[in-house]
Amino acid sequence: MDRPKTVKSYQDRHRLTVDDCSLLARQFNLERSLLPGAPLTEAQSLEAECLDDLHTKSMLKAERKCRHLFTGGACFSLKVAEPLAVLNFWELVIVESTILI
Repeated sequence: MDRPKTVKSYQDRHRLTVDDCSLLARQFNLERSLLPGAPLTEAQSLEAECLDDLHTKSMLKAERKCRHLFTGGACFSLKVAEPLAVLNFWELVIVESTILI
């Protein structure tokens, strides 16, 4: 994503969800409850999975909302369209001729 407006929109949308679900505080509490070298308890494992799931859903939602901002931003070019049409035509001819044979 090389467009600052899109990046800012994505970050703002994601930040809102992170704040609403208090993901950072929950992650901090989870990390504080861990013992070095000890495996996760069942509750800690469930909390970690829940945090990961919420974080992933938040990122996907923000991406989905920001994707449309510059859709169709590429200009139409006759220099590209004409050769593409010729290629499509010949691909169709080759496919049709192989089917008939």
